[in-house]
Amino acid sequence: MNPAVPRQLSARDRQALDLLASSDHPIVHSFPHGAPIVYDHDLRHLSAGGLGLAKVGLSRELLEGKTIFEAFPPETAAALEPRYRAALAGESSSFDVPYGGRMFSLRLGPILGEDGVALAGMAFSQDVTETRHGEQQLRESEQRFRLAFEHAPIGIAIVGLDGLFREVNPALCRLMGYPAERLLALTFQDITHPDDLDADLSLLAQLLVGSSTPTRWRSGTTRPPARSCGCCSPSAWSWRTTASRCTSSARSRTSPIAR
Repeated sequence: MNPAVPRQLSARDRQALDLLASSDHPIVHSFPHGAPIVYDHDLRHLSAGGLGLAKVGLSRELLEGKTIFEAFPPETAAALEPRYRAALAGESSSFDVPYGGRMFSLRLGPILGEDGVALAGMAFSQDVTETRHGEQQLRESEQRFRLAFEHAPIGIAIVGLDGLFREVNPALCRLMGYPAERLLALTFQDITHPDDLDADLSLLAQLLVGSSTPTRWRSGTTRPPARSCGCCSPSAWSWRTTASRCTSSARSRTSPIAR
């Protein structure tokens, strides 16, 4: 028999608890990159398995029959205890916990009896070390891009497939003489000289169908910067643009040149 839970169990619930305490099921043995664990109200492991145990120096023998305080270092047990108890109270949760130099995502929930009260708790751990590392790299890359975007001395814009400006940097706002909120209400077609629009759209179409090579072209704008020197008419301003494909938008770097 398994350790008692704090109430009388029906025969069906007792049978279910005995079955859960068995770690001989093929699913338990074959669980990839982590471990399924069942524990009782004393936070004692009734069953444990999975291919991920050995990677961090654990095994069924080291976990089954032992409480979290006996099986894990104090800092790990302290992190697990409130979540384990919350699952026994009926609350499901998920969180990351470091162990053995790896990072694991732990999902916990109650195993309910016929009366709706938890018979035991169940935890599924999954090794997410590489995933979390990749997420951290992506965050750092986004931070680097954001710094470069905001502080670049040249105008940069992220343009949607419909031509609308999705993001514009301060340098582009200064060059165009518009505040950001005004530019974000426009398309690049709105500020392109009519004589250049067809060529611009043709080059953009090439970019969007799969060209991986940055595309550069020169086009005029119908709206000169607000602080013009006064010697140029609107049609005398032109722009050298470099565009490259993004997942869902075209990112353009733009700087003015005099014709």
